[in-house]
Amino acid sequence: MAGYREFDCAYYYGNEGRVGKALTKSMKELGIDREELFITSKVWFTHLHPDMVEKSCRQSLKDLQLKYLDLLLVHWPVAFKPCDTGFRIQDSITKYTVDSIPLTDTWKAMEKLVDDGLVKSIGLSNFNKRQLDEILEHARIKPVNLQIEMHANFPNTKMAEYAQSKGLVVTAYSPLSSMAKFQEKGNALTESWVQRIAEAHNKTPAQILLRYLVQRGVTVIPKSQTPERIVQNAQIFDFNLTDDEMHTLNTSGTNERKFTLPGSECHPNYPFHDDY
Repeated sequence: MAGYREFDCAYYYGNEGRVGKALTKSMKELGIDREELFITSKVWFTHLHPDMVEKSCRQSLKDLQLKYLDLLLVHWPVAFKPCDTGFRIQDSITKYTVDSIPLTDTWKAMEKLVDDGLVKSIGLSNFNKRQLDEILEHARIKPVNLQIEMHANFPNTKMAEYAQSKGLVVTAYSPLSSMAKFQEKGNALTESWVQRIAEAHNKTPAQILLRYLVQRGVTVIPKSQTPERIVQNAQIFDFNLTDDEMHTLNTSGTNERKFTLPGSECHPNYPFHDDY
């Protein structure tokens, strides 16, 4: 039997209700205690007003059938006004109205969730250096985690190393760069330089890409629905990449960001106009 015990969720993904049912069923049938799981969710960009942050958290807790979250992240630093009750996702970002909410106000509401015992830790996702510094300067409870796009075709080195220097754990999303938006260009699994390294270690390209990030001190959250691949994803701790191989993985890719939140570029808090 194979499976994960860390679940990376978000209101925006629209599946927390299904995840909650599966978690409850699995914990009961397999005798797994809640403390053995690590469950993350994220506050969507229409929920960044201080009055909405707790509502968003409680909605996720209700859907996931949990009493607390191990980690709650601010999904994006761009705030938009909510639609209807605030819990409906529009089919286009252009249908949202920009909201001017200071990031520090949102963060204070996040801190209160820790005070109230609804979440154990809080963090950020898709923030740039300037925005991270703003939070760190004013935070009473410091962010423990920064989740950002990272893979061999977008190493995101400056942001990752800066966050690590400030004591944050960095988590790489899309570490295999294998989603649909990578198929035309940028799928690192099919790059010849990745495949050569995989052959040298008798490993799969996916294992090389995951090991590359772990060796940089980054946590990874690879998606898989196949038990065999879940097992393979964990088999990355019995070898090391050489300095030359790490250099190849750091420098051979396209260095192209894929997750850019199209349509939000005009937002004053859009994170990707800065160098990092």
